[in-house]
Amino acid sequence: MQKSTIVLIVIAVLIVFLGAALLFIFGSTPPSGGDTVSVEQLLSGIHHTKGSSGAPVVIVEFGDFQCPSCGAAYPVVSRILNDFGDKIYFVYRHFPLAQHEFARSAASASEAAAVQGKFWEMYDQLYQHQDKLDETSIRGYATSLGLDMAKFESDWKSQAAADIVTADAAAGAGFKVSATPTFFINGQRFVGALSYDQFRAEITKLLSAQSK
Repeated sequence: MQKSTIVLIVIAVLIVFLGAALLFIFGSTPPSGGDTVSVEQLLSGIHHTKGSSGAPVVIVEFGDFQCPSCGAAYPVVSRILNDFGDKIYFVYRHFPLAQHEFARSAASASEAAAVQGKFWEMYDQLYQHQDKLDETSIRGYATSLGLDMAKFESDWKSQAAADIVTADAAAGAGFKVSATPTFFINGQRFVGALSYDQFRAEITKLLSAQSK
């Protein structure tokens, strides 16, 4: 085999390896559109929502609190929800990735906060402090939210919290979710952290179509 051919093969292998390594580290792929899933199926078994279920646009996110791309998407989603108001029904579902050491524990912590009516407040804390998701830090967030800490501790480690996280992840796997964040906008799949302009364009297109 010629030396130049061997060099090309080595380069190709390195490119594939680098791509796989980046996917492993960041737990997501560049934003891309895809197939559609029934909105009714996506909403089965949900727990955490913002807005009215009668809104014309339904956004379902499968996310991981430790995923950097989910962290990048967090302020964009917040801005979209603020700008479009009652036109959006937002649903958050857990999809902790195995390579993220603290992802499942953080998801369970959000469920423990939910028992005391503070899911979204804990959601904010976890995404705003992605670099500190160890147990000591999470206890600090719970304290700052004024949670009953004895109850929080018990619920955090409970089977009930673990079951919700597992059920969301299983549902995601059933919808062929494999990376985070994965968004479904009125059922259409988008993988990766969408920009504000990408979200806005898709939502505006859907609203325009529904108004005709």
